[in-house]
Parts: sequence; C-alpha cells; structure tokens
Amino acid sequence: MDSSGLKLMIRAGQSAQANGHRLALRRGSPQVQRLFELTGVLDGFTFED
Repeated sequence: MDSSGLKLMIRAGQSAQANGHRLALRRGSPQVQRLFELTGVLDGFTFED
C-alpha cells in the first residue's frame, strides 16, 4: 500500500458515507495498518478480521 492506495481508500470511504453506506476494510498486514495509523486516518475506517 502506498499513497495512491491510501488515497483510493479515503475517497471510497467518503463516497460510501455520502451515499449513506459504510465502508468496512479487511485488516491488512501490520505494515498497512501502521500506514493508516501514521497518516491519522485509522479511526476513520472500520476494520474487520
């Protein structure tokens, strides 16, 4: 996951919310989860195992 993938996830979450839906993501590797944490967007997503 790089900045392009992160940007895509953020846009998808915003689009889902704007349409009254919720985007749930499958929990990624520790490195991917750390990327969400470091960029401050971790709490904006629902993660499922």
